[in-house]
Amino acid sequence: MNIENLKEILNQFGWEYQLESIRHGCYQSPLFEQILNNHKDLDIYQYHDHFYKLKSKAMTLDHELIHVKYFEDVSAYIEIITNLQKDELTGLYTRKKLEKYIADLLPPSTVVLLDIDDFKQINDNYGHQVGDQVLKKLGQLIIGHIRQGDFAARYGGEEILIIFKTNQVQFVKKRIETMNHLFQDSFKEFQTTFSAGISLYDETNSIQDCMKQADDALYYVKRHGKNNSLIYDKRLENEISK
Repeated sequence: MNIENLKEILNQFGWEYQLESIRHGCYQSPLFEQILNNHKDLDIYQYHDHFYKLKSKAMTLDHELIHVKYFEDVSAYIEIITNLQKDELTGLYTRKKLEKYIADLLPPSTVVLLDIDDFKQINDNYGHQVGDQVLKKLGQLIIGHIRQGDFAARYGGEEILIIFKTNQVQFVKKRIETMNHLFQDSFKEFQTTFSAGISLYDETNSIQDCMKQADDALYYVKRHGKNNSLIYDKRLENEISK
């Protein structure tokens, strides 16, 4: 085998590649440099809708050492991994993915914990298939109304946790209220609403404390009429303990 045979084999695999040797210099296939400049994450590269992994090996051809770098298309594997990190029903991230996300999260952010109101009654009155449709619809609404860089996960059951990458809690509250209004009009047979607790994550607290505060605010809303959102305030601690 010579270097031209190697090029032919690499082309048959559909790989973009770079060959480098003393005698032949450096040769690159047409898209190698373009993919190389589109770094995605760690050693994964993106070009258009495809993901590539950069690999390399040294081999001897005709008594000449050839350094081969090539991109293997790993789009199918990336899709599998991404799907494993997302809840199948809602399309939101899983709680396990959330735990990994918050481990590296730095302030400021605004945390929202929301819960569908009277969800058990929906399941009891209309069946679990309808309940699944309600959860799916809420997931779609959230995905459509959070920004790039924000994060949303199914926290458990009908609870969903959203992390907005901003310290503007009033902006977040308005965005949550907009989602709730749209959610109310999602089904003709019945009205769906949710309650939400909101808390600011900054240098004064930990992300775990912030999540607990959002949960406390949610609990307060649930006890006082539901179908609302509330920003956490220290004064809530006394109200909750009553």
